[in-house]
Amino acid sequence: MKKIYHVEPVLESFVWAGDKITEYYGYQTTMTKVGQAYHVIALPDHLDNIISETKEHLSEFFERHPELFDCQYPIFPIRMATSCGQGLMSYHLHPNDEYAWQHEHCRGKVSGGVAILDKPNETVYKRMGHTAKTIEEFKELFEKRDFDNLLQRVEVKPNQFLNTPAGVIHSGGGSETMSVVFSTNSDITYRMYDYERDDPKRPLHLKQAFECLNMPETDLKPHDIIDEKQPGMIIHHYYSKPNEYTAKGFSINGEGTYECDQFLFILCVKGQGMIHDTAIHKGETLFIPAHFGPFVLKGEMECMSISYIEE
Repeated sequence: MKKIYHVEPVLESFVWAGDKITEYYGYQTTMTKVGQAYHVIALPDHLDNIISETKEHLSEFFERHPELFDCQYPIFPIRMATSCGQGLMSYHLHPNDEYAWQHEHCRGKVSGGVAILDKPNETVYKRMGHTAKTIEEFKELFEKRDFDNLLQRVEVKPNQFLNTPAGVIHSGGGSETMSVVFSTNSDITYRMYDYERDDPKRPLHLKQAFECLNMPETDLKPHDIIDEKQPGMIIHHYYSKPNEYTAKGFSINGEGTYECDQFLFILCVKGQGMIHDTAIHKGETLFIPAHFGPFVLKGEMECMSISYIEE
């Protein structure tokens, strides 16, 4: 019998956050300053979703039911979250897999996000990537806190997607914009500057950050999203790279049919509807096992999905 599973969100509070995520999704919680709602994450003893039907953590669910994932990677490989930095986030970067496995015994992190915009045709600007030609030039500008000259200002136009590779310094926040962020399953962040906030839970990691910093900087051009029109829906192809993540969006207006050989997580970000025989509402996430076969998406809703392709 084909079965779809519900994934319970995990919330995390940050000094730079507000309450927009919980208000938008209608999550019932006493937690304040929720900066991340993790819809898909599996970090044991830290951040780990619960599968409603089995009461297992996602990391356990992945280990105990390999037939549902058909995935050879030794640990659960991907994550998806809604993020909103109403205050200013730190300047930070993430290591690649090689460095992270060697020093942190876990995956590194690459990520990309799609803004949930009140004005869909709005252009977003990202402070990410540096302009320095040498590490000495980087350190000189960094020590002066001259971020206006040190950091690039990357323009992301409507219907574009920007992936953030490992080793890219970036910051964010200071706005009401929420984004759905797709990434590899890691929580390793090396902070470089945190606005002089004196918080023992938020240490700086300058040594590791300089060891991981891209020099010279990698190309950070956004690419156009491919929109695939099908009966009853439009599929938005955001990003797909083997061993990283595959991210898509679905604009459902009526009834459409979709099939994915890989396991799939689907988050509803607007509206409500049905996926196969299961209702889904804004803020809810469903897990569809690998090789599930064709299934129907029905309703008036916007959804985001993440899956994983192996080389």
